[in-house]
Formats: sequence, structure tokens, C-alpha cells
Amino acid sequence: LPLRRDAEEDDTRRMVGAVVRDVFAVLLPLILQMPQLFNLLSVLTYIVDGSGGGDASAGLGVSNGVLLGLSGATLALMFVPVSRRLSFHNSLLAALVVYFAHMVLLALCLFVSADATAYCYFMREC
Repeated sequence: LPLRRDAEEDDTRRMVGAVVRDVFAVLLPLILQMPQLFNLLSVLTYIVDGSGGGDASAGLGVSNGVLLGLSGATLALMFVPVSRRLSFHNSLLAALVVYFAHMVLLALCLFVSADATAYCYFMREC
């Protein structure tokens, strides 16, 4: 009986150690890196979109989605070791939450007004 309690304590210690390691190795660097990534992606999408016009514009507005998708996929690579420690049930639950969040965002994007000259361009109510 005492051996079983020691094994349970070791499992608990191992789990707490994994959570602490994930917080310091994945979450904290991500939080510190997000402002720099936001600035980088804002500048790149401004140049690629062609909003500036003139020499600063590449005129490739369609590739903004590809640029943001690749950066998001690259950012998600940090979470692969964390997600491998999840059970199948928790992994499936996380995948379903992400899927439904993407569907909601897609539906919102489809119903946003595309008329840039309108007063309420991205607002639902004026």
C-alpha cells in the first residue's frame, strides 16, 4: 500500500512538473513574442496588401491570407509537444473547440460588409 501512494505522488509530481515546464517553455515565450509578431505581420500585410500605394506596395492583396495562415501555423508548432501529452478525449475536445471557433469566425467574415466606403464598414450597428 505505501508503494502505491508513492507512485501516485510521483505521477502527481510529474504532471505538475510538465505543467510548469509548459508554462515556462511555451506559454511565457509566446506571450512575450506576440507584440513583435503583431507588428511584423501588420507591416508585412500593409506592404503586401498595397494599401500604401507607390513603391512600398507589392500589390499582392490575395496573398495576405496565405501569409497570415502560414504565420499562424508556424506559431502553432510550439504547441505540438504540449498537445502530445493530452489524452485522446481532451485532444478531440480541443480540436472540436478550434473547429467550431473557425466556423464561427468564417460565418462572421462572410456577413461583414465589404463596402469600404460605407460609414459602418466593420461595425454591425451605426
